[in-house]
Amino acid sequence: MLEICKTAGLFCIPLGALALLGFVFFLERFIFLHKGRIYPEKFLCGVENLVKTSRLTEALTLCNGTPGPVARLVKVCLLNFSKDANSLLCILKQNAILELPILQKHVESIRLIGQLAPVVGLIGSVFFLLKGFWSLGTLQAYTNFIGISPYIVSAISVTLLGLLELFIFSIAYHFLMGRIRVLIFDMEWCVQTLLSLHQQTRNRPDKNS
Repeated sequence: MLEICKTAGLFCIPLGALALLGFVFFLERFIFLHKGRIYPEKFLCGVENLVKTSRLTEALTLCNGTPGPVARLVKVCLLNFSKDANSLLCILKQNAILELPILQKHVESIRLIGQLAPVVGLIGSVFFLLKGFWSLGTLQAYTNFIGISPYIVSAISVTLLGLLELFIFSIAYHFLMGRIRVLIFDMEWCVQTLLSLHQQTRNRPDKNS
């Protein structure tokens, strides 16, 4: 791999910069999404027990101490628990939509980096091939393949590095999108569970009367 980088010449600089930037974005998103992933069933079970025993303050404290979009959504629900079901649903949907840009931050940038890398590789490949043919024309050595072979190797090396980055960052992008889809599913399940809990709590006084 080191030899390939050497033969790529100056085009290793933009490709290396793209690789470094993509790695930083991926690492930041991976850590963020990992911290935000909780067990929603266990978390909501604890919240339900607190709400059913009228310990709303303790439930809010539990939400504040739990990271991630699910906990933030539950907190919004508890703060608006006195509203009717339709109003609460609208509030939860609005806050869930606001969570999406937070979850997807830098993810599209990773995809863009993966798309730019082979373009840089293609530009480098054309550059080295043109340079090689130009040198042949200057030397008037049209039958001498040895004179152009280093440029062909450099052109192939740059293209290979660009395609390799495309492959790696495509996998990284889809991996992160998979984690985001899991969190979105948890949020949707959370909303349905909270609305069911809200309905049960609102109907409880009617049963006692």
